[in-house]
Amino acid sequence: MQEIDVYVALSDGLFLYEPKQHQLKKILAEDIRAATGTNPYVKDAAVNLVYVADPARGNLTDPAAIEFYTGADTAFLAQMYIYFALRKSSKW
Repeated sequence: MQEIDVYVALSDGLFLYEPKQHQLKKILAEDIRAATGTNPYVKDAAVNLVYVADPARGNLTDPAAIEFYTGADTAFLAQMYIYFALRKSSKW
């Protein structure tokens, strides 16, 4: 089971990426992009990805392991998104 959820913040709302269905599920109908980062430009970005870790789903209990594995998994996901965006591919 994946311990990382990926939320997609767009101008028309916040969506949860559902990997099994390969679709976005609308969570909020408001634009929250300004709240997804500390830099002023995030409010104008076309898309902001928000990674949320749930250590319980990864069977992690040790705080050091939680920090390491959720950070490593999030970094790996971010690299994959960048790779596929650069390739202009929507297929996994």
